[in-house]
Amino acid sequence: LRGSQSTLYGSDAIGGVIHITTKKGSPVTEVAVSAQGGSFETFVEQVEVRTGAQGGEVSLGFSREDSGSFSAADKRVGNSEEDRYERTSFSFQGGIHPFNELDLNVVFRHNDSEADIDNFGGTGGDDPNRVFDNRETFFRTEGVVRLFDGALKQIYGVALTNHNFQDDNDPDIAHPLDIQRSEYSGKLIKWDLQNIYTHSPATRFIFGLETEQETASSNFFSDGAFGPYSSNFGPADARTNGYYADLFLEASPWLASSFGVRLDDHSRTGNEVTFRIAPVVTIAESGTRFLGAVSTGYKSPSLFQLYSSYGNPLLEAEESTSWEVGVEQDLFDEVLTIGGTYFRNDIDRLVTFNSGTFVFENINKANIEGFEFFARANVVQGLDLSVDFTLLDTEDESTKESLLRRAKSQLSSSLHYTFFDQRASLQARVRYVGERDDQNYNVFPAQRVTLSGYTLLDLLATYHVTEAISLFARVENLFDKDYQEVFGYGTAGVAGYGGVKVKI
Repeated sequence: LRGSQSTLYGSDAIGGVIHITTKKGSPVTEVAVSAQGGSFETFVEQVEVRTGAQGGEVSLGFSREDSGSFSAADKRVGNSEEDRYERTSFSFQGGIHPFNELDLNVVFRHNDSEADIDNFGGTGGDDPNRVFDNRETFFRTEGVVRLFDGALKQIYGVALTNHNFQDDNDPDIAHPLDIQRSEYSGKLIKWDLQNIYTHSPATRFIFGLETEQETASSNFFSDGAFGPYSSNFGPADARTNGYYADLFLEASPWLASSFGVRLDDHSRTGNEVTFRIAPVVTIAESGTRFLGAVSTGYKSPSLFQLYSSYGNPLLEAEESTSWEVGVEQDLFDEVLTIGGTYFRNDIDRLVTFNSGTFVFENINKANIEGFEFFARANVVQGLDLSVDFTLLDTEDESTKESLLRRAKSQLSSSLHYTFFDQRASLQARVRYVGERDDQNYNVFPAQRVTLSGYTLLDLLATYHVTEAISLFARVENLFDKDYQEVFGYGTAGVAGYGGVKVKI
């Protein structure tokens, strides 16, 4: 969901929302096992189990990834040490239905990853034994109650998120005097109640309340040629209470709109009111849709931004006003759909990292505006084409310079072909990213640099040998393009992967 979504989702949704859903169980037992391997000594194994009955369902997932990878600091400037990566993930989703009017659900996800990292990007950035360990755990349980023949659905939920990471670096031959120990621990507890009242297919009203309690602490110590340094904060905490309402109304066959408002009370930044209005006008005879939205949002600074060694306790909350207007058109009996949207987002007191003072700060104002175009076409039976193109203009009003790492133009396109009675498929994906500014932190004070644009081509193929066995393969960065997404840091060259998935 693009644009400010603070009305329904709160402070962190100032720029949009990505919604991730854990797979649910199945009425019949399904077991799927897959394995793949390829470039950079990469191996990935996955197991999925889904089962269920009339009274409930369960879904389990496990995955493991190992990679010899490549140097985090760009190899083109002499960094040759390969930085490995490994990740273990587990997920669980379960639900029981003791009555027709009641569901009890549980979701659990855990990710544990470890990566070799380098001291910095660019020349001399290699470090053979610096390790970053990241652990994330999410747990949510909820009760869903349906009343008045299902017209009112109430969701009572509580969720816990734990996030811990360590960044450790021991002395080595290249850095015999350097040692670092860094640890961060964060916890978020959320209680929420959401009511969804559906009066008719044309009218839906959502209202709810929630409270979040965030706690965090960190410890940092380093020693080297410039002597010892330590910085600790916490445990620090913050609480946010939120109250919101959203109305979807289809006033006529050609006009529908949603209206939302939210009040948040943050223990540090105080009260904030946000709203969102998003109308849609549909002309069925011509297959035309006009879309628009105007919304406000805000984001409170994180505890890390406030109280860490880089923190600034004087930071204020970011505020944004965004709007967009667009049109979509179906052509040739919906064989082709095209559309375009103009959007603008004005952000006050944007939180950024000052490369001169090494402290987070608010800048007066930043503007983001642009145009997005898309096309979706079913060229012939089995052959689908999609194209997305974005033109973007950003500005920090205090410096009159563009925001970092925002490309002025981007394009992504996919051509997907299925054949052999849909048992086989081929796909080609193209991604173009234009020039964008970044910071070179290898000099002091840091200097702005321009990263070159790049174009990548990926190829993918799948083949279902039987209903239970499928083969898949892909080639990424087919033409072995050298590029940087962050100044001084490397990216993968041409790489190939292949694997098999078996359903039991």
